[in-house]
Amino acid sequence: MPKRLIAFFVSLSLAWNVVILFASLTNAQWVLPRVSGGQYTSIPLYIRGLNFVVALFSLYLIYFVNNLVTSDGTWSQRSALIARAVTLAFGLSTLVNMISRSQLERWNALPALIIAIGIFKLSRSPQKA
Repeated sequence: MPKRLIAFFVSLSLAWNVVILFASLTNAQWVLPRVSGGQYTSIPLYIRGLNFVVALFSLYLIYFVNNLVTSDGTWSQRSALIARAVTLAFGLSTLVNMISRSQLERWNALPALIIAIGIFKLSRSPQKA
C-alpha cells in the first residue's frame, strides 16, 4: 500500500479522534457513550482536561505522520522513539476499546488500530524494512 494512502487513513483516524475528544470537552450528548466506557452522563472536568491534551497531541500526530511520509520514515532517534511510543499507545488503546462496556466505544478500536499499524509502517524506511 502506498505510504500516502496509509498516511491518509491514519490522518483520517486521528481527525476522528480529535472530533470525539473536542466533543467530549463540550459534553455533547452524542459523545457520552463513546468515551470513558460510556459510564458518564456528564464528563468530569479532569477527563475533559486530559482529553484536551490528547486532542492537541493528536493534531500534532497528523503533522508527524506527514513528516514520516516526506522523510521516508523516522528522521532521528527522537522521531523513532515517538513512533514506537505512539504505536504502543494506540495498540493498547485498541485492546482497551475492544473490551469496553460501551458498544459504541468499541468502534473506537478500529481507528486506534489503523493509527497503530499505520504509524508503525510509515516509521519504517525502505532500508529498515
